[in-house]
Amino acid sequence: MGNVSSNEVGQKFANAIEVLLDWIDQRIGKSNNQVITQEAPLTTMDRLLRVIEVAKILSISRSHTYDLVENKQIPSIRFGRVVRVRFQDLADLLQKKED
Repeated sequence: MGNVSSNEVGQKFANAIEVLLDWIDQRIGKSNNQVITQEAPLTTMDRLLRVIEVAKILSISRSHTYDLVENKQIPSIRFGRVVRVRFQDLADLLQKKED
C-alpha cells in the first residue's frame, strides 16, 4: 500500500459516510441528507446525525448507541428529548479509535 496522507484518508472516509447516509435516508424514506439555505449548504461534516443513523454507521443496535451516548462515549447534543450527534464528532471518534 502506498503512502496516503491523513487528509486523503479523511476525505475518502467522508465520501464513504456520505454514500452510506444517502443509502440510509433512502431506506428509511427520508431525503434530508443536506439542508440547503440560500447562503450556503451544510456539508457532510456539519451534519447532525440521528441516533439511528449513528447506529447504522457503527453497525450496532439503536439501544446500544443510546447507551454509548448516555455514558458520553459518543459526544452528542440534546434539544430536550431529541439527541443528535455531529458527523465531525463521530468521524473524530472513529479516527481516535483507529490510532
